[in-house]
Amino acid sequence: MSGSSRRWWSRTAMAFMVTTACTTALPVSTAGAMGASCVRPERAATTVSANALSPAAAAAVEEGLSEHTAGSAPAAKRVPVSIPVHWHVIGKDTTVQGGSVPDSAVQEQLGVLNQAFSDTGLSFVLVGIDRSVNPGWFDAPVQSPARSDMARTLRLGGPADLNVYSLGATSPDGKGPYGDATFPWNYAQDPTVDGIYVRPGTLPGGDQSDRNLGKTAVRMAGHWTGLFHTFQGGCTDPDGDYVSDTPAEAYASTGCPEDRDTCPNEGKDPIHNYMDISADSCTTEFTPGQITRLRQMLHAYRGLEA
Repeated sequence: MSGSSRRWWSRTAMAFMVTTACTTALPVSTAGAMGASCVRPERAATTVSANALSPAAAAAVEEGLSEHTAGSAPAAKRVPVSIPVHWHVIGKDTTVQGGSVPDSAVQEQLGVLNQAFSDTGLSFVLVGIDRSVNPGWFDAPVQSPARSDMARTLRLGGPADLNVYSLGATSPDGKGPYGDATFPWNYAQDPTVDGIYVRPGTLPGGDQSDRNLGKTAVRMAGHWTGLFHTFQGGCTDPDGDYVSDTPAEAYASTGCPEDRDTCPNEGKDPIHNYMDISADSCTTEFTPGQITRLRQMLHAYRGLEA
C-alpha cells in the first residue's frame, strides 16, 4: 500500500471497521480451518448475496444472452473499449470518516480497476467526481426510496457509462455487504439505478479490514459487466455462473484459504478469482471464460463492441 493510501484515511476512523474474527455463519469445519485469517464476508458464507440470482433467473439471462451474441468476435479480434466513469461521493458529513473521501482515493481506485481489467480489453476513464453531503443518501440501503432518489438525481450518461457511488449502507440492516451492483440486463428495466455502490472504507487505503485494496469495486464492476459470483449455483449447479473455467464452489470464500475444495470432483475453489469474496490481497484474476462472457454481455446489453 502506498504512503498516500495510508494517509488519506485516519487510523482512528472507526465508522467502517469490521471484525476480523470468524463469522458464526461459517460452517464450523471451515471456520476452524481458517483460524485467525478468517474475515467477515459480504454476507453469511452461503450463495446468498446482494448479486445472487436463482438458478431459474440465471438460466433466463443465459437464454437472452445467446440471442444477442451469435456473431461475437473471437478474443484475438477484440478491440479496446473505454468506459466513462462518473464517481459520486456521498457523505453523511464533510469528514473522511463520514464518507467524504478525497479525489486521490478515487484516482487510486480507478488504477486498481484498470489493473484488474487489463486483460479484458476494457479501460475505465474517469470523467468527473461530484460530491453530496446527505445523511439520508449515505445510509440508504439497496432498493430503498432514498437510494432510488439519489440515483435518479445523480446518475449520468447512458448504458455504457459506469456510475460509481461511494456511500455507507448497502443493505437494509446497514451491516453489509461491502458493495452491490446492477447487472447489464437490468438497465432496460430501470436505467436510473444502474451502477455500482461501494463502501468508502473499501477503497485503496481505506479502513475496512482486509477489504481496503479496492477489490470490492472490481467485483462490483464485474457484476456490472455481467459476471456472477463464482459460487453462483453452489455444488448442485456447477455451471451456475455460466463460465466453464471457474470450478464450482459451495459458498463464498473468506480470507485466503489455499487448497479449499468445497465441491468434490469439481477442482479447487477459485479463491483467487475477483468474483469470489476472498480477502482483497487474495484476489488476482479473471479467467479467459469470464473475459469472453463479460465482453459478450457488454455487447448485448450495453452496446459496446464484443
